[in-house]
Amino acid sequence: MLTLCINKFKNVLMILLIGMLLMGNGNTMIDNIREANNHLSDSIRNTVVQSVLNEEDIQTFAARKAQVVIRCGEYQNKPGKRVYLNDIGLNFKDIPTDIKIHYDNEGAYIQEYDLNKKISMRIYEEMQERGIKVVYQDTKDRTQDLNRAGRIANEQNANIYLSVHTNYYNASSKGFFIMTNEGNQTARNIADRLSISMENNGMIPKRNALLNSGRIGEMNVINDSTIALLLEAGFYSNPNELKHLMSDEYVNYIAEHMANEMVEVLNDYWK
Repeated sequence: MLTLCINKFKNVLMILLIGMLLMGNGNTMIDNIREANNHLSDSIRNTVVQSVLNEEDIQTFAARKAQVVIRCGEYQNKPGKRVYLNDIGLNFKDIPTDIKIHYDNEGAYIQEYDLNKKISMRIYEEMQERGIKVVYQDTKDRTQDLNRAGRIANEQNANIYLSVHTNYYNASSKGFFIMTNEGNQTARNIADRLSISMENNGMIPKRNALLNSGRIGEMNVINDSTIALLLEAGFYSNPNELKHLMSDEYVNYIAEHMANEMVEVLNDYWK
């Protein structure tokens, strides 16, 4: 009799879960599962079912669809995310053919999105070649702001989310670094390992990892079960670093070495 009651209550729970998932109330799948589980009365939970879904069951139900999500940071034609050739003394011959040159009333310019895309695509390709289950995410217009980008990535429930950017401050700023969220030592350890793997490139120096203090929207909304990382591959406001950020030599180096280390990281933390 007790077994029959347990099975009936499990069936009720499954119906409740499916209904909540189909309702699409704006929560993630994992949020919906937790909410449905919490709706069981304490008397049922304690005397019959005894936590039909614990946290481990929840994570299993919302199985990971990818090991890594690579996001190309920013979106096309974003105002302010650009550098004009005249301002930094670059000539057209300095620009590789795979980097698009844009024009407006102020002259010819390069936008951050195109730099980010070249770098993020190479990292994605290198991870694919190594058998990592990786998903590429491209944000092409402003409707996918930072928060939206993070929520899109959450659909994959990946082990690691890596958003790829290039930085801007002034002509003397230099160095690449990886940013993590505060209070996550595992993320910090992984960021340090990936940074170290790229540091001997001979072109752009390594800076210490930084902590997101809550101002980077995409990192704030990433699933708690996902390690959120943001790569700033160098300063495109620095003419010398911009040349490297556009070059196959630098991009291939960091992509290959990051992919190699990512294999080790995934094996160490999730095998």
